[in-house]
Amino acid sequence: MRLSKFSGEESSVPQGWPAEGIHTSRFGWRVSPFSRRWQFHRGVDITNHPGSPIFATASGKVSFSGWRSGYGYLVILDHGNGYQSRYGHNSELWVNEGTEIRRGQILAFMGSSGAATGVHIHYEVWKNGRPVNPWSYIFDILPPWKVTKRGLLTVSPPV
Repeated sequence: MRLSKFSGEESSVPQGWPAEGIHTSRFGWRVSPFSRRWQFHRGVDITNHPGSPIFATASGKVSFSGWRSGYGYLVILDHGNGYQSRYGHNSELWVNEGTEIRRGQILAFMGSSGAATGVHIHYEVWKNGRPVNPWSYIFDILPPWKVTKRGLLTVSPPV
């Protein structure tokens, strides 16, 4: 997905990685680590050390910053034009509801709050009230990356 397709929505479109780390879980159907049943995973997961910074992938306004069941400590940004991004399982939140945010600004720090199997960021992109595959937005701007010996993708945050 190239930004030129968005005709003027560039500033509201989430782009790039929300955190540096290793991608561990993808968007789509998967077996839940909790229920052991098939469940739709509405985002992607990236792991790193506890307390690693989480960055806004687009400018916007904080519409939620607090605890939400399942997500743990969660930040939701409203970017306008129907776009939202969600950042879950944080250990600490650095923004408050109503705050205007710029792309690349620190929102929170990585943790394992809520229904989490370990330290990671659960990142979602929503368009017009529905979750969409974040890969289309993450890979639009390619960050420095590499594949580890275990075959996992390591990523860097937005610049």
